[in-house]
Amino acid sequence: MIVFCGEISGSCKRYLLKREAKFGFIGSSIAAVLFGIPAIVASIAIHWIFLICIPALIMMVILASVLPGKKSHPLIFPSKVLIDPDRNMLMCESEKFHYECRISDVIRVLDYGEWYHIYVKDRVGRYVCQKSLIRTGTLQEFEALFHDKITIAAK
Repeated sequence: MIVFCGEISGSCKRYLLKREAKFGFIGSSIAAVLFGIPAIVASIAIHWIFLICIPALIMMVILASVLPGKKSHPLIFPSKVLIDPDRNMLMCESEKFHYECRISDVIRVLDYGEWYHIYVKDRVGRYVCQKSLIRTGTLQEFEALFHDKITIAAK
């Protein structure tokens, strides 16, 4: 069994916050385009007043792209990641979430130097293991378990 437990810090924390902001930007941009096109068509076909939606959509994209605040951290940062090869289980949790999957569902593991980011089939992006937070097991055991899936991440 391999357990990473504790509060994520430093560049790992910045990485996760930037990742959340990037996903917020992408999701809100898609929504803005999907709602913006009908607003533009309606302003041309019906009345120019429909253009008032455009600034609201732009503001939505800007606000969704802001780095999440401290209140959101328990929704983003895992406080514990458990890897149990005997039960073929991978689990991550914090006070606000709990995810489990099988180790066989791991697609790839990116090594960022100070932490690993484990990507799984269901696209849960919460499996982040800061190397300094290992409590049970060793990094050598972790690397042996995922030896064929570990890739050095480009920074």
